Amino acid sequence: MTSQYSDIVSSSVVAILKRDPRRVIFITEKLFGQQLPLSLRQFIWTECLLRFEKKPFDYDLVIFYQKERRKYW
Repeated sequence: MTSQYSDIVSSSVVAILKRDPRRVIFITEKLFGQQLPLSLRQFIWTECLLRFEKKPFDYDLVIFYQKERRKYW
């Protein structure tokens, strides 16, 4: 896969995730073991994995993400 194609796909996936962040679990399952483009990695880290630190009082999402993270640890 070329770098240009990879960037286009990555920006499309980021756009999907911005509209519906709950799909991150599906996306990460499908891309497990693949090297992700920088923009997609940044989005997943800042918007999904670090959300716990951003919004510590949003218990519903925190519990959901903690359960999903435990599956991969």
